[in-house]
Amino acid sequence: MQSGAAAAGAASGSDRSAVHAVPTVTEVSQLGRIRAVLKYPQPRDGRDVYQARLLIFRSGRLLLDERLLPPWPNYGATPSDVWWFRRYRRRSLVVRDLDRDGEPEVLVNLHGGGAHEIPYTYIYSYERGTPFSRPMYDGIQHVWDDPGVRLTDLNRDRTPEFIGGDSRFEYRFVGHYVPIQIWEYRRKRLLDVTRRFQAAIRRDLARYRACLPNHARRGRDERSCLAAWAADEALLGQVRLIWPVLEAARVKGNLGPGYAPFSPYGRAYIAAVRSFLHRTGYLA
Repeated sequence: MQSGAAAAGAASGSDRSAVHAVPTVTEVSQLGRIRAVLKYPQPRDGRDVYQARLLIFRSGRLLLDERLLPPWPNYGATPSDVWWFRRYRRRSLVVRDLDRDGEPEVLVNLHGGGAHEIPYTYIYSYERGTPFSRPMYDGIQHVWDDPGVRLTDLNRDRTPEFIGGDSRFEYRFVGHYVPIQIWEYRRKRLLDVTRRFQAAIRRDLARYRACLPNHARRGRDERSCLAAWAADEALLGQVRLIWPVLEAARVKGNLGPGYAPFSPYGRAYIAAVRSFLHRTGYLA
């Protein structure tokens, strides 16, 4: 039989555990017979251990129950990534047919902690069973880096595209400007299809108008902006426009050294841009 003091201690312990219990958030998304459920602890003050879990049901049958591990091995004691997407009214969990094959995929959009809050996405696709294996869902993970991403159907063919930026340019030439990059999901891979969307590239070019020599202030460091502009022009096949513009920017003093003399500037910058566009596939 439990004494009054012991009972009181047990009650107070129970009360304390109730106070410190972290409520679970559940998100549900469904398309046809595919139903996905995402569960994670309600974030508090940065001390909640990462433990989001994804469940996928097909015609009521559970085919996946998996903890979502982050892409960084040392990541694990920050608020739930999903909170960022809820805060900015983006959907964390989406069931959508990405490749128009009649079989919906399951997307989980998450966001890393830290100063940059880097977004990343899991995409799970259905694999039919064989005589030697049961049906299952298999996933890939893609880190979008600082430019982020949005999912939209650019050409209205009912196949959505992931629209982001080429993070290889970020801080490569001092600043954070990056050219547009567009992906489509095909056969469990994300394929770069940017060159197919010329109108989107032209719209992206408009962002860089102010850094061109005939608009930029004399002596202003435009190295980051001009590198992204050059990449967009290369995607459009207008390579001959690039080098006269960069030379005019050099003459006007817009290619550094500015506040970052450790990065290539002047003629060295032009050579570095040419080399980088070749290495990254923008120039043949």
